[in-house]
Amino acid sequence: MSQDNPYAPKDNNDSNPYAQQPADQQQPYGQAPAQPYGQAPAYNAQPYAQQPYGAPQQTSGLAIAALVTGLLGTGLIAIILGHLALRDVKNNNKSGRGMALAGTILGYVTAVFVILWFAFIFFAASQGAFDADLSTY
Repeated sequence: MSQDNPYAPKDNNDSNPYAQQPADQQQPYGQAPAQPYGQAPAYNAQPYAQQPYGAPQQTSGLAIAALVTGLLGTGLIAIILGHLALRDVKNNNKSGRGMALAGTILGYVTAVFVILWFAFIFFAASQGAFDADLSTY
């Protein structure tokens, strides 16, 4: 019965990739080791195909008009244009939803202020705030 010595040197014909190379085959210091797993891509090479950019989305003209009229304080026009712009953005895959919303909101805010202003004027007139006393002159 022969027992193998586990400490005996093994021959270099092993297929062990982690085995130490003989001294005459080792890389000297300062040199990069060879690439064992294949070649890395060259500098500035594209490893994957690039997708081309799509055409930019068209901005809805109604959304721009709604925002401008909302900023100018034309309440009813901004509300109408804002709702038309929201429908245009949704149905025609255009950009400008934020502008359409801003124009619509500004239109509603303007309309509320106009209604409150007319209510204030009506209330003040009913209380006689605008009666002129011309007999003192």
